[in-house]
Amino acid sequence: VREMWTDRDDAFITIGFGGLPEAHPLAAGGGFLVTSEKDGWMHAFRVARDGRETLVTRGAMDAIAVSGVDEKRALVYFIASPENATQRYLYRAPLDGSASPERVTPASFTGSNSYAVSPDGRFAFHRFSSFDNPGVRQLVSLPDHKVIAVVDDNADLKKKLAAILQPAVEYFKTNAGDGVAVDGYMLKPRDFDPSRRYPILVNIYGEPASQTVEDRWGGGTALFHRYLASLGYLVVSFDNAGTPAP
Repeated sequence: VREMWTDRDDAFITIGFGGLPEAHPLAAGGGFLVTSEKDGWMHAFRVARDGRETLVTRGAMDAIAVSGVDEKRALVYFIASPENATQRYLYRAPLDGSASPERVTPASFTGSNSYAVSPDGRFAFHRFSSFDNPGVRQLVSLPDHKVIAVVDDNADLKKKLAAILQPAVEYFKTNAGDGVAVDGYMLKPRDFDPSRRYPILVNIYGEPASQTVEDRWGGGTALFHRYLASLGYLVVSFDNAGTPAP
């Protein structure tokens, strides 16, 4: 037994993320993929059997989750959102780190996207939603993102909720001090009057495991908050600086 690779950090090391374990082995002795924040971003690295590293998901972005690997085409698929920390999109990058990542998710799917990629990297179950949209589930081919079949378009649910999801959620950033801006959102009553004072419900989590301010369908919790807004409350949420916002 010999040591192949070591990661160190003065704060803490994330052991596995987004379905990727501590080390994702590649076929035919091709080494393995690991994740590390050693360069200031959460990136995926390819580590050869002799310990040599290659940065795969390069660029000023966090690789939030590795969705799958297409070893035949030498591609790794991962979730990132370099422009908006509340959203999620699928990107691809060459396994040899020879080029910058490219976005795969079409621009029409503005919000949060997740993918269950097949073992050969040719297909994926794609789930899309946004805060005010329960979204769609579909089977797509990769890397062209062509729709093979729509599993559920949530058409009936969208009709039932149309009157409830008003007014639209409002996203904002606020100064948390020391030059740190954090994300937040607000839900208002339908008859909101800016000259009035309203009671406020603040919904937070505040630990380094997940965010609350996301542009994704929130299910029962989101509908409960909508109901509170209909009773005359403002509902707001903030993500403090310790949450894993990309």
